[in-house]
Amino acid sequence: MQPMIDHPQKLAPAEPRLQILPWWFIVPDAPINVEFDRRVVLPAETADWQPTHIDGVRVRILEFDNRATPLLTAQVQLLKDRATANLGENHPLEILIERGYIATRDELYDEGHYLRLPTAEAHLQQSLNLHAKNDRSAQLYVSAGQMLQTDTERRHIGTDDPQSWLPGPTPGTEVLPLHGHGTGNVMLIRWNESTRFRPRLDPRGEELLVLRGTLHDEFARYKQGCWLRNPESSWQTWGGDAGTVVYYKNGHFLDTLT
Repeated sequence: MQPMIDHPQKLAPAEPRLQILPWWFIVPDAPINVEFDRRVVLPAETADWQPTHIDGVRVRILEFDNRATPLLTAQVQLLKDRATANLGENHPLEILIERGYIATRDELYDEGHYLRLPTAEAHLQQSLNLHAKNDRSAQLYVSAGQMLQTDTERRHIGTDDPQSWLPGPTPGTEVLPLHGHGTGNVMLIRWNESTRFRPRLDPRGEELLVLRGTLHDEFARYKQGCWLRNPESSWQTWGGDAGTVVYYKNGHFLDTLT
């Protein structure tokens, strides 16, 4: 997988997606941020947290589209006064554990773990239990409805292994590839020093979440918790302060644009 480099400059045909939304998600009355040809910037301080079907669990909806096939990108938070919440059996979900941990019958996935859970065989269906720890809320970054039906690889990756990081697109940066299938790529990007570069973009654009530090471009500075979705023309150059880490996705927009 080549992060942000030499992406094919044509749109892939639409492929069938897994369309199952998590049972705890309360479907909004209208789509949210579905103009995929427009730039979206959502700072953490403007977060609009909504209830879910689980007491003590709330959701920050970043994008939601139900006009054709369901699509969801969100942060899910377990309030710190609730020690645990059962999210039910595995759904087709992509998860980054920002805080807290997830436990199943057989495994424990701590803060920083990346999980990719396509439709699982029966023996892999296990309840996902979200736990808070250290008197802090637990928080996940999740997406649903973005997996192709041909994407069946189940993944769990700890992101704190220094041996997993590779040289980035410019000196002073590193990347940790998390998943690649079809045109889609998922990775972490880390700045070890303050530097800027011009990314090569997917034809549909990209999305990212600032996990630590500050990302910046010619428009503004984006602090921890800020979510951005960019069409191709938005980025000119971008950079980060030393210590900045972002979760980055591209090539996954599928049939959202034509």
